[in-house]
Amino acid sequence: MNITILLQHSGIWVSDVNYKGYKVDGIVVGESISFMNLKALILAKLEINGVRKDIEIRYIVDGNTCPLKIRNDIGVKLYLVVRRNKPGIGMYPLCIDTTEKMVGEIHNFDCSSGEIICVEGIERDTEALALVESRICDLDYILELNATNYITDFNSTDVKTALRPLIRGFDYCRPVVVVDAAHLGGAYKGTFISASTLDGTGCILPLAYGVVDTENDCS
Repeated sequence: MNITILLQHSGIWVSDVNYKGYKVDGIVVGESISFMNLKALILAKLEINGVRKDIEIRYIVDGNTCPLKIRNDIGVKLYLVVRRNKPGIGMYPLCIDTTEKMVGEIHNFDCSSGEIICVEGIERDTEALALVESRICDLDYILELNATNYITDFNSTDVKTALRPLIRGFDYCRPVVVVDAAHLGGAYKGTFISASTLDGTGCILPLAYGVVDTENDCS
């Protein structure tokens, strides 16, 4: 079942529950639409550049003292339940506000921890990549990290590594670990192996990775 949703955009909030000076548009969505798909649909419908700008999605419920903001899939499901109770196209329109995405400074790459600030914006990608490459003096830089930031087990044929943030994350993940392997081609032979799990929000959390000679019980 599809639901028609009215969009109010390019307006201003004159009070917590009063959105004025807006333009009107509309979209049609399915009942199982996700937050990311809803956001992408609104960006495309209103011709908003998602690289430069972000959007905030809100709606006003009768008797509420402030608009409800849709932030995730749960927020989308709640909104669709509210809309189904009052199916008119003009009921509970979505108020769309645009904000400029922040493009921060590129911080130095820290070889001791492997940390670098992620920079959004297509024109900064080349600069960020060049910065990282300039700070990696050795192809085996991962083995030179501080012992407190990683655990590694290697011999003449195998190298296995687990970074400190991934080790800490293991305490909060679900009790299921998935191990997978992929054969390497080209000049470098062997097998790349990885162990992953799911965190509390259902996202993939890598635990450890490594390169071994072959996929077997010992590796």
